Amino acid sequence: MASCIKQKLLFLLLLLNLISHQVLAGEVLCSCKDYFPEVTDASSFEQENITEKYYLSHGSSFCSGLKQFDTSRADKSARANLSRMINAQIQSSQQNYSASFGYGTTSEKFVEQTNIKSELSLESAYIYKRWVDVKYCTIYSAIRMDVEKAEAAAEKQHQKEQTKLINQIFYIEPNTHVEIKSHLKNILSERGIKLAQSKSASDVILNTKVENVQYLRRKLVKLILSISIENKYTGNLVWQHSAKGKGLSFQHKEKPYLVEKALSDALDRLSPYILEALHDENIAVEHQKP
Repeated sequence: MASCIKQKLLFLLLLLNLISHQVLAGEVLCSCKDYFPEVTDASSFEQENITEKYYLSHGSSFCSGLKQFDTSRADKSARANLSRMINAQIQSSQQNYSASFGYGTTSEKFVEQTNIKSELSLESAYIYKRWVDVKYCTIYSAIRMDVEKAEAAAEKQHQKEQTKLINQIFYIEPNTHVEIKSHLKNILSERGIKLAQSKSASDVILNTKVENVQYLRRKLVKLILSISIENKYTGNLVWQHSAKGKGLSFQHKEKPYLVEKALSDALDRLSPYILEALHDENIAVEHQKP
């Protein structure tokens, strides 16, 4: 073991001695000096910048001698720096939104739309230049995001997003049980979804149905609550789900009391599915008849 350690130390000393001789001889020892064009002053290249036409940024990576690995790290660093710039812009937009509508009221819908814009901007970004700073043995990757291309991609995605349930105007059928209606209104309103007062002003119609109500020994109610969403324009069923609910009391209670507890139980079970459906990319609400 001791002999092996001595051999490794000797090898390191010889390597350091070789490096010092090469540096003294005026040679630059950099494993990636032949990767890309050499630059001794990276500041001469474009720095981080935002204009009406493009965003510019760059990233870097110390050389390891593995070109593909080093290049990938520099590219990832560039994308991370560009993402930071875009996110700073998004945070500013969200703060302006909150300031306009009251602090703390940034809607889930607005946050989702701005995050999508960030993702699409990164997708449209590209590495347009690479170079090596031989003095510090570092690779640089310059990245550019063209605003026009990013906005075109964002507009295309925006059109797709507009068909999601979260971007529809909901109408809740008037014969819906009071507690169910109140619960559904809260879920939708908290996510910035508009509620219509009439069917004609809506995009989708939310229906509920209570079935198989069982009143057992004046202590227990069992039922099934079904919720469905219909496209107002086509009349097609967009989404539906059912859940069982129980209303239990250890004392004898009237049926309406236990029914409300059972409905509340069923709504708690259904709520996660409703929230998931709001963002489901596979659920599209077209605003015209086929």
